[in-house]
Amino acid sequence: MDKIKSLLTMRFGKEIRTHSMIHHEELMTKLIKLAKVQSIVEIGTLHGVSAALFASLGLKVATFDIVASPLAEEIWKYLDVSSLIDYSICRDDEEKKEILSGRSFDVAFIDGDHHLDKARFDFDCVKRCGFVIFHDYKPHAPHFKPLADFIDSLTPQRYIFGEPGSQFAVWIAEDSNQRENLDLLEWLKAGA
Repeated sequence: MDKIKSLLTMRFGKEIRTHSMIHHEELMTKLIKLAKVQSIVEIGTLHGVSAALFASLGLKVATFDIVASPLAEEIWKYLDVSSLIDYSICRDDEEKKEILSGRSFDVAFIDGDHHLDKARFDFDCVKRCGFVIFHDYKPHAPHFKPLADFIDSLTPQRYIFGEPGSQFAVWIAEDSNQRENLDLLEWLKAGA
C-alpha cells in the first residue's frame, strides 16, 4: 500500500507529498476502483502528484493549472505515467471553461484556487459529469471554511473522508449513473 507515496518520497523527498491526494492513496484507489471510471479532470496540478496517482490507477487524466510546473512532468516521467496525462496551462478562467466545455470525463477533482468564488466557478465547469471530488475539505480552518460551507450546501449529500485537517469530499449528482453503483454508495455511506 502507499506505493506512489513511497516512490516519490525516495526520489523527491517528503515535501513533494504536501498539497496532494497522495496522503489518501489507499482511499482514492478504493474509490476509483469502485466507481469504475476511466477518465478524470483535475483542476489545480501544482507538482502533479495527484495526477500521477490518478494515472497510476489507469485513469486518463486531463489536468489544468495557471502556472506550469516542470517538476510535474519529471514526476510523471519518473513514474512512467506521462502517456496517460494531458497537461494544460490556462491563461484564465474563461480559457479553462472553454477547454472543459469540449471535454468528456467521468469524474472531476477540484484542487485549484480555494477561494469560494473560484471553487464555485470550477464546480460549475465540471459538475455535468455528476461525480466531483473536492480536495482540502477543512471546515475548521478559517481560510477553507467558506469552501467547506459551499461543499456542505451541495445536494444531494456529500461524503467526507480522511482525518480532520486532511479531509476530502465526494459529491455525486442525483441523476449520476454512479447512483446505481450500489457497491460505491454503500462504501461512501459507510465512510470508507
